[in-house]
Amino acid sequence: INYLLVQLVLTYGYTAPDGIVDSFHAGEQLSAARAFLSGVPLYGHMFFLRGAGVDAVIPALGMGLFGDSIGGFILTADSLELLAQLAFFVLLAYVIRNPILFTILAVLLYTSNATSLVQFRDITVWIAIGLLFLVFKEGLRIHWRNTALAAIGLLASVTLYISIDRGVLLVALCGLLTAVLVCVKSDKNNVYGLSLQTWKQNYIASLFVLGGLVVGISIPALLLGWGSFMEFLRMTFVDIPRYGGLLVSQPIPPLFTDQFFFWAPA
Repeated sequence: INYLLVQLVLTYGYTAPDGIVDSFHAGEQLSAARAFLSGVPLYGHMFFLRGAGVDAVIPALGMGLFGDSIGGFILTADSLELLAQLAFFVLLAYVIRNPILFTILAVLLYTSNATSLVQFRDITVWIAIGLLFLVFKEGLRIHWRNTALAAIGLLASVTLYISIDRGVLLVALCGLLTAVLVCVKSDKNNVYGLSLQTWKQNYIASLFVLGGLVVGISIPALLLGWGSFMEFLRMTFVDIPRYGGLLVSQPIPPLFTDQFFFWAPA
């Protein structure tokens, strides 16, 4: 709580503690925000590295709410960063009581290449990880488990529209989660065990993850229209990875990174 109160006064997203605005990192998003406010479609007519939400919609929202200036965007970004920090500390408060979960989270953070542990686009990441830990909690009712699984899939696909690198990371996490759910079964107390012989009976839980993914990617697709949606797919899965947009720092390690080599013996 004390940490959050300090950050409320000294936010470090786009404003240094001495009050100097980072005009480079904040300014690079203003052109996309101005284009979006002028009616330019998000996909096919502009190019961004992080994602439509981070690079266009959120800056435009800030400028619309708090004035047509860089200050409006900074206020919005720093406010969202506080929410991301709150989500992280809620997750930490949950896992710190469980040595196994705390160790898993510590390993993930240790192998991260993030230069800043919490950025405002990490809100969905911390919520998804918290839901992932909740899924395997002993004693959790089945309907709550399925709700959490669907929410993870929903968050993953929606995040693709907000921040591409975070979205790809969460979608990959959903793929891994789906594979795990197919290979394990749970009893009425939500206790899991390996059951490769009966994998055909275990896929129902994974369908909730896939259902969340489909819903999360379909609703924005309907709002964008078919042409813009196809441009979204091209930018997200072809252009941005080719350009290197997935190489930015992330709160948990990406799939292909030399940080994982610390597991191997020297």
